[in-house]
Formats: sequence, structure tokens, C-alpha cells
Amino acid sequence: MWASSVSDPTRSARTSRPPVPLIVPPTTLPPTSFSTGIGSPEIIDSTTELRPSPVQRWSKGYMAMATVLSMLLNAYEFAAHAPDHWFSKALSIGFGLVLPVMIDVLARQAGGLWSKK
Repeated sequence: MWASSVSDPTRSARTSRPPVPLIVPPTTLPPTSFSTGIGSPEIIDSTTELRPSPVQRWSKGYMAMATVLSMLLNAYEFAAHAPDHWFSKALSIGFGLVLPVMIDVLARQAGGLWSKK
């Protein structure tokens, strides 16, 4: 029969992190209550508004001006190269006005999808 021996207890390593100061602490509610109160993190997060920086304001203004200028230039050039029928001219002007708006909308959608990555 083999002799049994008991080894010394091993120490366990325990690490702890300090809480992140910018996170709203969660509120606990009884399990029967599903309503969202005023002090809950969802309400605090949704009502917190950050002031846009000057760069954000400038970029929004620039994008609006660039889109309008592109609409005008596209409409002018598309009409200049369209056949001399009124329907062709109207269709080319309409397409020249809509194309920059479509590009702006698709770029915003792509940016939103990219930022959620």
C-alpha cells in the first residue's frame, strides 16, 4: 500500500480592478418592476448631450454646402449634355439634383455601419 501525503495549501492569486469612473453605476430594482426610473443608466445616458466641437460644426456645414454645390453643378452639366427634348432636360436636371443627396445618404449609412464595427 502506498503512503498518502497531504501537500501544503496553494496560494491563490486574486486581482481586482478599480471601478471605471465614467460608467454610471447600475441600479437594482425588484424583479417584479420593469419600469425605467429617472436615475437609471438608460435615462441618464439618453439625456446626456455633449456639445459638438467646432470641427464637428464646421464639417456639417461644409458637407451641406458641398452637397448643394454638387447638386447645382451636376444639374447644370447634365442638362447641358442632354438631348434637346424637354423631357430629357428635365430628367437630367432631376438626376443631377438627386445624385449628390443619394451619395450623402449612403456615405452616412456606411459611416454608421463602420463605427458600429
